[in-house]
Amino acid sequence: MKKRIISISIISSLLIISIVGIIFIVTYSNNKKINEGYHTIIESKSYVYEEGRRMSFTVYSDTYNTLIRNTKNNSYILKMGSLSYELENVEVERYKLDKSNLIKIYADIPYSSKTISSDSARLQIITSKFTLDLKIGTLSILNPSEYELLGVDRLYGSYSIIDGLKILVGINIKLSKSYTKMNDFKVGEYTYGNLRQSFESNNLPNEININDYISNYNPYRVERSEGIDVSNYTYFIPLNYITLGVIRHSYITINLDDKDYYIDDFSFMTNEFDYDEYKDKMKDGEFI
Repeated sequence: MKKRIISISIISSLLIISIVGIIFIVTYSNNKKINEGYHTIIESKSYVYEEGRRMSFTVYSDTYNTLIRNTKNNSYILKMGSLSYELENVEVERYKLDKSNLIKIYADIPYSSKTISSDSARLQIITSKFTLDLKIGTLSILNPSEYELLGVDRLYGSYSIIDGLKILVGINIKLSKSYTKMNDFKVGEYTYGNLRQSFESNNLPNEININDYISNYNPYRVERSEGIDVSNYTYFIPLNYITLGVIRHSYITINLDDKDYYIDDFSFMTNEFDYDEYKDKMKDGEFI
């Protein structure tokens, strides 16, 4: 009887040790530090929806062999305020840089029956080991059903360095038809043309010091003003931001003679960001 009690005691002790060991392993696995880092640059991204069109996200990774490229097993969730979209047909490309790794994520633009936007968009990537939350910046997707496509003879941007970032400070535009009045001008949903400070232009350079042209320029001073005469064809329209971010490409919406138009997605900047130049401005991804 005594031996039986001792055997039961030993078994119980081993069972307790096993349970404690399992709990420790699980706890350690769940709380161990993830030795990977991901970084993004805050952008102002805007797209016109059309079936089959793609959107892209730029991520800088400390790890080349990263789990976020496993498109077969991962889920990629676009968060826009209260709206969530699981992205479809995701492709991931990666490139080695001198001091980092460039990750490009491509996906179909999600459909919405109306224009949607967020001033704090995020991309969540759910992998087998972690969920990564990345700050994107502002994001707008235009449903063009209420607009007419506008053709222009010339369109390009002028950039200035503001707060250490290359910021789109104005649009150079040459209209292809004659209009009387421009009442509104927006790049995406969070960047407004300052019509009061716009002027007829003979094509400003791509890179400028905006203060050489507008001495009191303030990127944050969004103001709505009365429409301007556009009897001429070529104008420089300075931009003001509700939320400051780098604009690489975008659509534009314009009201001309009380009619709403849009200019389709246009690439203002085609080169990738220089990692050394922007690394101190990047936002770190969070593991949740």
